[in-house]
Amino acid sequence: MRAEYKKQWAQNNKAKCKIARDKYRAKAKTKKLFRDYQLSIPGKKSVLCISYRLRKLGKPDIKWEDYSKSDQMKLNTIYRNRDERNAISGTWEVDHIIPLKDGGLHTPDNLQVVTAQFNWEKH
Repeated sequence: MRAEYKKQWAQNNKAKCKIARDKYRAKAKTKKLFRDYQLSIPGKKSVLCISYRLRKLGKPDIKWEDYSKSDQMKLNTIYRNRDERNAISGTWEVDHIIPLKDGGLHTPDNLQVVTAQFNWEKH
């Protein structure tokens, strides 16, 4: 009964349905663009990933906004450095000097860019 009512209402209110659908699509597009923008910032993307790993380890969550502007710039530099090295040769990764699971922090002072092979051998 309810499904029939909804179908009938939609038939009688096509203009309202179109407006609501357009608003929904615009909002969804804005959310997607914002998410794509967030992921285009290398340091911010890393914080999103690390935040997930920290929650899995039962440790306090971190947010991009918690970092000072200076640390944000350093994180971006580290991850851009990794991306530049990957574009030139080999596979490079950002490694935590003191692992997160051992109490290390995701801060510029605890990060280094190393080859993937070195990182795998380390663990």
